[in-house]
Amino acid sequence: MTTIDTCSAARPDNDPPVTGFRAAPRALEDVRLDRVSSTEWRVSDRRFLTETGRAIIGVIDRVGPAYRVTSLRDPDHTEFYGSLAAARGAFVERT
Repeated sequence: MTTIDTCSAARPDNDPPVTGFRAAPRALEDVRLDRVSSTEWRVSDRRFLTETGRAIIGVIDRVGPAYRVTSLRDPDHTEFYGSLAAARGAFVERT
């Protein structure tokens, strides 16, 4: 598995309490991509420990020239983007 970004791994003291389901990452650097195949990436929230399972927030897969985004918040809804960077940005909270 290849990690796409270069930020340091989540820290045990950086696992904030959750109210409701979970808030979307507020910054792009909170969104981590792990390549799981030549066309698929697991999307995680760096604010949570990967080992707990709470960190996984969705998947991105390449479909032809586009990148399909599926969020675990609403797995029946998908969106398509023209680049991996744009697909990653889809997981950041929109204000």
